[in-house]
Amino acid sequence: DLNFAIGWNRFNLSLVGIWPDPLQNPKQKSRLSRCRFMIASFFMLGFMCIPQSANLVFIWGNADMMTENLATANIPVANSFMKAFTIWRKRKVLKLLVNFFYQDWHTPKTFEERTIMLKNAKLVRKISIWCTILTQTMVTIYIVLRISTIIRFSSSDPARPMLYTAYFPFDITRSPIFELICVCQMLSAYSATVSYTGSDSFISMLVLHVCGQFENLRERLKNLINDPNGIKTTFSLQMFKLFQRHVDVMMLICRFSRLFCLECILFHNWKQNTLEVKLYYKSHLNFAIGWNRFNLSLVGIWPDPLQNPKQKSGLSRCRFIIASFFMLGFVCIPQSANLVFIWGNVDMMTENLATANIPVANSFMKAFTIWRKRKVLKLLVNFFYQDWYIPKTSGERTIMLKNAKLMRKISIWCTILTQTLLIIYIVLKISAIIFSPDDSSRPMIYTAYFPFDVIKSPIFELICACQILSAFSGTVAYTGSDSFISMLVIHVCGQFENLRERLKNLVNDPNGIKTSQEFKSELRQIVMRHEHLNWFAKTIEDSFNMIMLIQMLSCTIQLCFQGFQVFRIIIKKEENESMIFQLIFLGIFVGFILVHLYIYCYVGEMLLVQSTEIGFSAYESNWFNVPGKEARNLLLIIHRSTAPFSLTAGKFSTFSLQMFKPYKRTNDKKYTGSMLAEIAKELVQRSTTSSQVLTLNLSNLLLLLVLKAVVFGAGYIGHGYKGRELEDENIVSEGELALALGYLIGDTCLYRAACEEPHIAREYLSAAEMLLQTMKLMPQSLPAQSNYEKTIAEFRKAIEYGNIEECPPEYSCKKENLNNFLQSEKR
Repeated sequence: DLNFAIGWNRFNLSLVGIWPDPLQNPKQKSRLSRCRFMIASFFMLGFMCIPQSANLVFIWGNADMMTENLATANIPVANSFMKAFTIWRKRKVLKLLVNFFYQDWHTPKTFEERTIMLKNAKLVRKISIWCTILTQTMVTIYIVLRISTIIRFSSSDPARPMLYTAYFPFDITRSPIFELICVCQMLSAYSATVSYTGSDSFISMLVLHVCGQFENLRERLKNLINDPNGIKTTFSLQMFKLFQRHVDVMMLICRFSRLFCLECILFHNWKQNTLEVKLYYKSHLNFAIGWNRFNLSLVGIWPDPLQNPKQKSGLSRCRFIIASFFMLGFVCIPQSANLVFIWGNVDMMTENLATANIPVANSFMKAFTIWRKRKVLKLLVNFFYQDWYIPKTSGERTIMLKNAKLMRKISIWCTILTQTLLIIYIVLKISAIIFSPDDSSRPMIYTAYFPFDVIKSPIFELICACQILSAFSGTVAYTGSDSFISMLVIHVCGQFENLRERLKNLVNDPNGIKTSQEFKSELRQIVMRHEHLNWFAKTIEDSFNMIMLIQMLSCTIQLCFQGFQVFRIIIKKEENESMIFQLIFLGIFVGFILVHLYIYCYVGEMLLVQSTEIGFSAYESNWFNVPGKEARNLLLIIHRSTAPFSLTAGKFSTFSLQMFKPYKRTNDKKYTGSMLAEIAKELVQRSTTSSQVLTLNLSNLLLLLVLKAVVFGAGYIGHGYKGRELEDENIVSEGELALALGYLIGDTCLYRAACEEPHIAREYLSAAEMLLQTMKLMPQSLPAQSNYEKTIAEFRKAIEYGNIEECPPEYSCKKENLNNFLQSEKR
């Protein structure tokens, strides 16, 4: 019975030489046990605790690596050593406790008392065995995973990871030193697990044994008076024995608590701090990026900065190739090939391009862009991680969490919208397939051309299943890419906001006015942080501006095609039995396109505002409390913020809320609509009635292009600060587009555009006057010189009206001014 109760604990603690054997002669030196304890301590301290603690100096500030260092091995192994050292140092007292343990098992007992002790002994044995199995399994799994990672590297590769990352004052990359270090770390890990589990099981064994003795004492106390032979005559003697036994058990508990209370406190505090550190960093970071990481990981394009750059990410690459194969092989290429056979059928071509071909091609291009730019994007995501790991004030953390909630909402709701849209479409198509009269007339999920017979089963079903997988891959890539870009932009906006708060409080100090040295030091940190954020924002813009241009163009085409499909469905409603469901689908589809465009405009507006307001924050700081020599340094930040960062479509159209919402002048009540929308509507109406205007003016549009070239080139004449930078210049603005389209419609519409955009129109006026003067100097006179002079004079008048913000009603893009314009063009 005694061996059954203590056998497993005695075996574990004897392995590391800390079993307090009461049968050992106290004067005899237990050399073998001491040697085992010294060897186990040497492995735990020499290859784990000390090297990993030294490594903290080199990774200080990298919260991810510090958390891994402390939580994976450093704190647990240090805790194991402290447990083993405590048992070894208190071995004399523990020998007394174990001796009482032996005596309790050796003394005569009743059958009930022995049953209670065996019940507790079984519980102790289960705890010891299962804790040992759990810890040894955990360590074995970790070691196997690390060894599998090490095997992938060549023996000469200096980037080979160790079992536990640590610092040693010698070169450990060479063989066989590297292998010896790994073996010693493995022995250290197993020594720590034996010590860790053995100490806990030993404490549990003593506590459960005491509980069993209390239970036996209770039973004896209950039967103190009862005697099967009659009333007891030795009550006082039995009571004295019970009291003495109770005192012995209480003394055992007191000694036990004095021995292990400090260790339990340290264990609890260390574990609590470790869990708090891990949960604090991981929970907020996962909350911010979790949904985007999940979406992009599905298609293998998540730029994970924690991945070893020399390690081949086989799984991610395989996912990306599979997703690309489905998107290209079952939608884009077959549907593009099908265009050849349906060329000229506007209805079928519109459905082909708008429903899946253009959106899936756009999704593939987004996914390919992220995959191709993964090295740069890994840097951005790595800085994203670092911004969450570094210590922050309560205000900074609140701002970052607010933006993280916005990121998460955008990701979740965009995913719900796109998946709902796709499910509705697939359900409609499957219902059409089910109710088709015969197999030959069954429609596919997406009409496409394949160089083989797709009508027969099961080829038809396989093609449909692959097209469904292609559609889901496309929606995940489409939404995931947009959410990922939004996540990066919103994050950098939050960092700009935190930097603004630091800049506002630059001069303020709760202990008084800051010294000049403190002011310069903190200002230097703010400037470096500002430049880093500028690089972050510029990298986002450089990485995605072309894909956003493609999305703008594709979305414009899709909106036109979807509008055409809506009118086609309404016109042919007698032939269409599921008109309501198709209109619902088209409405959700248009909403899907507009929501993604609005997200780009919204985050672009955030970036524009936050990067601009850095200068205002510098002005709002109490700069007057520092000497003028130091305060002048703030002018550099103010000047730097005058060139704000923004998201652009191909570097010529800036994403902002003004770009999304209709153009409206608050001081002109009559002109409340969007000028571009009105011009586009007028052009569409005239294309159905008379194409004379377009025919007459397309030749004259060359003049505006020449003017644009003059304006564009003149802006770069000069030197120093007078010249403009090409990379920051928008090639075509909305006002210039209004001028060009207005000229296509007529003079009055051109004057209206000039009145609405007087600053842009003034540049064109100067260029036009210069060209007209050049024409006069030529030998041959210009044919319609008087008409051009009249147009320039009226153009100048429109600019003057625009400066005072009073555009006359005759300057309009309406039909009533069309006849006069046609007559002047004929002349």
